[in-house]
Amino acid sequence: FRTFVEATPLGRLEEIYSGTFDLDAAYHPYVGYHLFGESYKRSVFLLELKERYRAKGFDVPENELPDHLALLLRFLAITDDVTMAGEIIHEGLLPAMERMMGKAKSAGYDEVETPEPPHNRRQYNPYRGILEALELVLQGFPTNDEGQSLSL
Repeated sequence: FRTFVEATPLGRLEEIYSGTFDLDAAYHPYVGYHLFGESYKRSVFLLELKERYRAKGFDVPENELPDHLALLLRFLAITDDVTMAGEIIHEGLLPAMERMMGKAKSAGYDEVETPEPPHNRRQYNPYRGILEALELVLQGFPTNDEGQSLSL
């Protein structure tokens, strides 16, 4: 990824980023979208995340939704609440990552599964490899004592 970024002009990087995360619904970086689609349940999810952030003193920029992937990752990096972190990872991030990777149905789709990107897409989209690596890291986060995911 680093080699690709260093060898690619900034304008092209911006095009690839926008094409991936803004224009391709399979890669929308909003966890609640993948879990609930544009529904009342997503609204409840967003409010719950805001409350959890507020309780831990984590500020959410006014121009961003609390279920943005990067925002959730920043929160996980600073929280000392391991139980809450496990909940967010196992009940939110990992299911959303599976949907982004085409392994499960996203709430925003009518198909049985989220469309799988073409095999050769990786050469044009370096972000898929980053998302796959992130998914592997998140899978290593422990669940609660019984080995079960925590309810969100």
